[in-house]
Amino acid sequence: MKRTAVRLLTTALVAGSATVGFLPLTASAATSSLTATTEGWYQRDPSCGQASGCLLAGVPSEVSGTVVTNPYPAGTLHVGYTGGQETARSVLAFALDSVGPLTGAVLEVPLDVDPANGDAQSSTAKVQVCLVTGDITPAAGSVAAPPATSCGQRATMRYVATPKPHLTADLAPILLGLPTTSGIALVPDGSAAGDTDAWHVTFSAHDRAGATTGPATLTLTTADAGTVTQEPQLPPVAEAPSVPVDGGLAALPDTGGFVQGPTADVPVASAPVTSPELSAPVTAGIVPTAQTVTVGYAYPGVWLLPLAFLVLVPLASRALTKELGPA
Repeated sequence: MKRTAVRLLTTALVAGSATVGFLPLTASAATSSLTATTEGWYQRDPSCGQASGCLLAGVPSEVSGTVVTNPYPAGTLHVGYTGGQETARSVLAFALDSVGPLTGAVLEVPLDVDPANGDAQSSTAKVQVCLVTGDITPAAGSVAAPPATSCGQRATMRYVATPKPHLTADLAPILLGLPTTSGIALVPDGSAAGDTDAWHVTFSAHDRAGATTGPATLTLTTADAGTVTQEPQLPPVAEAPSVPVDGGLAALPDTGGFVQGPTADVPVASAPVTSPELSAPVTAGIVPTAQTVTVGYAYPGVWLLPLAFLVLVPLASRALTKELGPA
């Protein structure tokens, strides 16, 4: 029984080590952290609460900005929601031009929980991250229209109390759009907030003087372009049969080894079809000849390796477990 167990264990080890060379290599990844290069926050026009409507509607931003002052410390950014309406949102631009292919992104926003700086029930905040399609310029409590934002694909932020209060979000839902848009917007999620909800989030800009909390950080994961991935080999493909030209029909075109779906018969003498997406049209009256496509291994004998392992593994296990002394 003991000898049998030893033989089985040795066989498993030999077979496992033999298959290591056939496993695909995984690409390594690199991470980097970025802070915003340009930030701004926008607030709802307070004059819209008047019976006559929004008094500052249509007023240039350089004029309306002097009428509505920023009630919060300089260098702070805000997101707010009260009475079923958005009261503030923030936009952030990051330098993503030199970043490689993205495989992951996480946004973390440390919170300034000082009520004197605007914080109000930030632990109950419902914030979503959307892509900004318009230009991002510095703004501090502007009542002008914020940059155009698309929330068709969005990421949801969640509140984390330890080690210090902050909001975090996995940006996987908007990962593909990050390198091609202006930046991101932190917007109240009205679909998750109720009409009676009231909260206000405050955090620091990257250039806030004397800040006690850090700015928002975008941690990116990129694929290492220098890593080579070993592709698994495919089984040999039988030769494709030649398609004869018969009955006035042209032969099937060469597909480069890939199988196509059903192809409609095309008369040989049909007029050439021109298309802006194609190159020169096919000249009428020329019948392409059938070709035989051969797809296989560079070393045809490689498919015999599994059979060789089936023979060599039992022999190796028997040799390794054989008693050295006389029987």
